[in-house]
Amino acid sequence: MHVLQVGSGRRALMRISPGAEGGKMALVLVLHAAGGSPEDGLRALRGGWNAPGLVLVAPAARGSAWSFGLGRGDDLPTVDHALTQAFSHCSIDRSRVGIGGFSDGATNALSLGVRNGRLFRAIIALSPGGIEAGTRLGKPRIFVAHGTRDGVHPFAGTRDALVPKLRREGYAVTFRAFVGGHVVPAPVSRAAVSWFLG
Repeated sequence: MHVLQVGSGRRALMRISPGAEGGKMALVLVLHAAGGSPEDGLRALRGGWNAPGLVLVAPAARGSAWSFGLGRGDDLPTVDHALTQAFSHCSIDRSRVGIGGFSDGATNALSLGVRNGRLFRAIIALSPGGIEAGTRLGKPRIFVAHGTRDGVHPFAGTRDALVPKLRREGYAVTFRAFVGGHVVPAPVSRAAVSWFLG
């Protein structure tokens, strides 16, 4: 685990797993839920903590929630600084860079990911609340997981609206439903990381 200084006294966490074959590593930018922390963001993707050759970078939002879904760029400098440092410290395979998150972090991962599809080749959205996006670039592949008993972001909104909409727009979407609430069970976390690395 490494602490990255990203300006204005703010920080991000970078977790590096054991090395990959050939030295190149995959990277996921992880966005925490509203009111959460970088530690919370990393915990959502704990299924990848020991996956060979994976770098997880988890910054903190300036406010209680990320600004991307609101159409603002307040958090872009933080993300840029965190990614720049990760790329300078690690040998990253640029064809294996993704973005992910849980809850509000998942909504914002979708929103930022589809706008920057040439950088983020994959998106992991765990219990998202929807997507807010204007101009879209590229066609990243997308993994969505949602609990059938979610009391925060209704499961039906993802199953019946979000996933079909993304598929109609030409995105390759893997959708995984699980019995549970507004959580990220360990098997779902592992499945998300395996999908990303696969």
